Amino acid sequence: MRKIILAAMMAFLLNISPSVAATYKEGFSAYTSGDYKKALQIFRQMAANGDVYARHGLGLMYENGQGVKQDYSEAFKWYYLAAEQKLMPAQNNIGSMYAKGKGVEQSYVIAEKWYRLAAENGFVTAQFNLGELYASGKGVSTNYSEALRYRLSANQSNADAQNNLGWMYENGQGVDKDYQEAIRWYRLAAEKGNAGAQVNLGNKFDSGQGVVQSFSEAANWYRLAAKQSDSKGQNNLGTMYAQGQGVQPDNVRAYMWLYLSARSGFPDATGNLASVGKLLSPIQILAAQKMASECQKQNFNNCD
Repeated sequence: MRKIILAAMMAFLLNISPSVAATYKEGFSAYTSGDYKKALQIFRQMAANGDVYARHGLGLMYENGQGVKQDYSEAFKWYYLAAEQKLMPAQNNIGSMYAKGKGVEQSYVIAEKWYRLAAENGFVTAQFNLGELYASGKGVSTNYSEALRYRLSANQSNADAQNNLGWMYENGQGVDKDYQEAIRWYRLAAEKGNAGAQVNLGNKFDSGQGVVQSFSEAANWYRLAAKQSDSKGQNNLGTMYAQGQGVQPDNVRAYMWLYLSARSGFPDATGNLASVGKLLSPIQILAAQKMASECQKQNFNNCD
């Protein structure tokens, strides 16, 4: 969100008088430094005079509860005023609020209209969001070719888009099935830290689809996702410890990762946890649970 408001500010500064630019810059500086009280005061004054970027800034503050009580209806009001003035980030945010039913009645149909307004003027986040709707068939007919078109326009900077493009190549949705191309996109996203892509890339090394099978490589990618609290990555890593694939067999460590995954609600983890639990003593189970708690407290630093 801060990158969006920064881009909006830069465009704003190119088209206004030095005195107004200085005022806005002061408000933006206060916002980014966490001085929300000061930012709110400046944005409100400028928004009342019709300034589109200040209106967008107020929308962000009300949506995120920054300096004000979180209020989606109020956020929607300010986004809408900025969106009517053709500010693309605001149009995209209106689309997201309709998609999620935040401050308005949920509607993918209306979300699609707002996403399209911003997407067709080149706003990358809206292009990705519009591609998501076409891929899932929410508010529009499922159209993988259309989804691919919008995702391709977003792929250079958006790890989520890269991961989803990999999925489309893996499953032949909108493109010919191509595991190697899927792996290429998964890797681009995974190297940016995208947990979903890390799991998907791990799966390819695990199965040997489109790449030479390597359990150790699979375990490495699962571990990166698991340390980001990705429940599927935690389940898969726990399973590899239980089976001794790519790692030294360790049922206590397997139980730890499966326990974390099950607590996050991953469906497969519960059964896997029960199976490993049968191989452990009560003391070992308590030790594994303690390890899980300590890993979470340390934000998974030094946890394998």
